[in-house]
Amino acid sequence: MPKSGNRHHAGKALAYRLSAGNSVVSIFAVPHLKRTWSERIFHTGTKYFFDGRIDFQPDMSCPSEARLTWRLHDKRGRFPLSHEVRFYDLSVPTGSITLTAQLDGPTPCTGVLRLIDPKVTNESRGGIGTGASLYTANPLPEVETTRK
Repeated sequence: MPKSGNRHHAGKALAYRLSAGNSVVSIFAVPHLKRTWSERIFHTGTKYFFDGRIDFQPDMSCPSEARLTWRLHDKRGRFPLSHEVRFYDLSVPTGSITLTAQLDGPTPCTGVLRLIDPKVTNESRGGIGTGASLYTANPLPEVETTRK
């Protein structure tokens, strides 16, 4: 059950139990998607994009130096447990996506790692011309870490 004050409402999430020093590796098969009109017109190869976010919900207060080290496909980072990572149009391989995470910190520190609202598409939010006119001057970053 979500803690009160949690700004994320019930959405689709995959959850993994973690304790200090432990890690998790999950491999997700990417579904076959219909060809987009851009692939048909421009004869480009299939491209896949991932949107979603990860965070850690501790069972109790964890030490302030505790961190979650993560890797999603070819992106990686480390963040304090009070933060979350958001992925925007992350380019992924056509076969699978691998999520790896490790909880670094002194014991006791346990909780749930969540992969929230994962979505794989073959069109970016900008559609055709994502590098050109459809994005504003300041496009969203591919990966963003923010305080929860």
